[in-house]
Amino acid sequence: MPVPRTLRAVIVSLTPAIPAAAEIGPGDVVTGPVAEALFDCLLAGTKDSQLSCFEAPGVPQGARDLARGLVAAQGAAGVLSAFHEVGRIDLAEVIFPTFANTNDQFVLVNGPDGLLMATDLNFTREPPATRGTGAILARFPQAFETGRVFVPAVRALPGGGQRFVLTDIAADGCRACQPVAVSQRYPDFTEGRLLGIRDLGWQPWTDEPVEVAINRMRTGEIAAFQGALNVQGYDAGPVDGVAGPQTRAALAAFKADHCLPANAQMTPRLVDALGLVGPGYPRPPCESGPATGVTLPFADGVYATDPRLCPPVDPAVAMAFGDRAYTRVAETRAGNWVWGESACMIRAAVPLAGDLRLEFDCLSEGIEERRAVILQAVDAAGFSYLGERFAACPARVD
Repeated sequence: MPVPRTLRAVIVSLTPAIPAAAEIGPGDVVTGPVAEALFDCLLAGTKDSQLSCFEAPGVPQGARDLARGLVAAQGAAGVLSAFHEVGRIDLAEVIFPTFANTNDQFVLVNGPDGLLMATDLNFTREPPATRGTGAILARFPQAFETGRVFVPAVRALPGGGQRFVLTDIAADGCRACQPVAVSQRYPDFTEGRLLGIRDLGWQPWTDEPVEVAINRMRTGEIAAFQGALNVQGYDAGPVDGVAGPQTRAALAAFKADHCLPANAQMTPRLVDALGLVGPGYPRPPCESGPATGVTLPFADGVYATDPRLCPPVDPAVAMAFGDRAYTRVAETRAGNWVWGESACMIRAAVPLAGDLRLEFDCLSEGIEERRAVILQAVDAAGFSYLGERFAACPARVD
């Protein structure tokens, strides 16, 4: 029989805790040649020699402490590959080179109870007893959750609590078989301690790109809004396309948390906010007006994905790139951001563990709207966006 929600919280709390390490932070992430050397050492060594790999020069102390705690509980050392500061408890992404199946794992760190594996929080002995899960099992009786747990969002709860959104893939009969569903669970914490785990059950599997889901929301498709709200940690109920009381309550809570008007309109700002998914995306603070004095880690200027698009642009080059050339060039000057036909004022620049969230007030084709983007790999030379690298163009000499 399924494990009741309250009993599951007790089971998790009685699981032997991973010893608490010293405070772990973004400076403890292992990258580059040091990470590659660690992977090689862990794969070449024995189980008993794993911790000696972390004594190599260049390994941050926090990464060493984390590895010791993981060995004590999991019997295997993991390498800290990313860190997200999200509240009283933070989130670490860890790579276990010696694991046979799921090498990438999420670990909750810096809490009063030490380290918590997301896979432990997500574990259930039986599929959840929900209508959606039952419908999927009726079609695929051999389906089971594979332990490929991902954390797409962390929601800040009233009173300083936290909700970690956990998803897992259910496959039809074996780990490598066809995915048929995705599970969703909400472990809720207050002051860093587990309150309980809400089980939303299984939803049919889809591998559609985020852009497709965003477009479905732009057309007003209720099911797309329900799915996005659930992934963000706002329980909208079953993804059935019916805007019932639970869906309306979830949408109202999301709007309140993201400083959006409390009305029934599905605005571009709402769609943009629901489309930002990832553990490094904290809830933005409400603001009464435009931000001033925003400082960016790169200088004012033009940034392009191809040096041939740096001004002045040869007309033949522009024609070769076609109508979408404007998406490959961005310009920032005096707190403003110009991208194609959109002129935006930067309201806020929020660092996100190596990434940067920019929030804008924009005017495009006479329409005012609020937008936000996440820039990756940001440094003085440029940034990456949607897999494209934008590099600084040479300064123009007029």
